[in-house]
Amino acid sequence: MFDDLTPKEPEDIFAQTEQDGPSVVPPTASLPETSSHSTPVKNPTMKPVAPPLSLPKHPSLESSAPLNTKEKTLVLKIIILFIAILVVIVAAASLSYLLLSSRTPKSTTLPDVSKSVEETTTQEVPVVQEEVETEPQEIPGLDTDKDGLTDAEEAELGTDFRSSDTDKDGLFDKEEITLYETDPLDADTDEDGYLDGAEVDAGYNPNGSGKLFEVPTL
Repeated sequence: MFDDLTPKEPEDIFAQTEQDGPSVVPPTASLPETSSHSTPVKNPTMKPVAPPLSLPKHPSLESSAPLNTKEKTLVLKIIILFIAILVVIVAAASLSYLLLSSRTPKSTTLPDVSKSVEETTTQEVPVVQEEVETEPQEIPGLDTDKDGLTDAEEAELGTDFRSSDTDKDGLFDKEEITLYETDPLDADTDEDGYLDGAEVDAGYNPNGSGKLFEVPTL
């Protein structure tokens, strides 16, 4: 009973196959047949190969550095050209501004003509009224100077219709004509050196010698 519990080695399933199968013979190298008339082969002599003078340069390495330098130079030239153009433009603009400012005349303040014209027009010009002798209006009974003579009568006599005493002798024009018969245009009718009105006040005749006995009344 305990014999069944002991471990046994596993059976080799390929053992029978190796015994029954054909045996494999390893191949053998066959030597070439040599003829009796073969020419002997000389051993070639190895000539020394001269090393190359210079190693070839890689094209990418050869062109990369010059390209970078050329690009930098081109960019620098473009920047310098741009700055030069900008400087020329600024200089031209400044020069043109100076020329225009020197040619344009300075603005002078003109006087305000409208105000001066208004002032001159609004100024009141004094009107000189010339004394013009106006002819008396022929209105019957009109006595402007209230001396008793109408304006029409004074126009005929030549006396001033605006003054009651034309010759300024102290007598009204009507008194000289109707009462004393003196000249209303002559202050001293009898030419005695006394005014007609002064002679009447003193009792003398203004139109001759002697005294007035009675002072005539109107």
